Amino acid sequence: MAVTQLRVPDKTNEITNFAALLTPYDLTGVTVTADALHTQREPVIRYTGLGALALLAEIPQDASRDNADVAAIARIAGNPEDMEVLDAYCATGSLRRAADLLRLHHSSVARRLEPIAKTLGIELTEPTGLMRARLALTAWRLIND
Repeated sequence: MAVTQLRVPDKTNEITNFAALLTPYDLTGVTVTADALHTQREPVIRYTGLGALALLAEIPQDASRDNADVAAIARIAGNPEDMEVLDAYCATGSLRRAADLLRLHHSSVARRLEPIAKTLGIELTEPTGLMRARLALTAWRLIND
């Protein structure tokens, strides 16, 4: 049963607008199901499945928060569309795959990544830059989720 709908503004997509659709409703004790597209975050995995990534959880939160890359992610987090693009790019490592995920043209993703890369001070198209962005994003999530 559909209970609501919302026109998605131009230059965005339904992922960033999904939460707004549910805001008017008291969903206490209610199960909401949605297409997997609306749950684009990384899946929950067991701590033992993290391998070396578990080491990030051992870093004191203040040290993580003070790291320049993590601080830059915190600034980007103020813009949900930028976070969505960075998240998709970091998850896929490819402009074209990120574009498919976001339902955008790859040149639009590239254009949106340019100011994000400047904020991060990282060359995202280089393997080391992509790894830094992924680590910073993961560290930011550990201190904010």
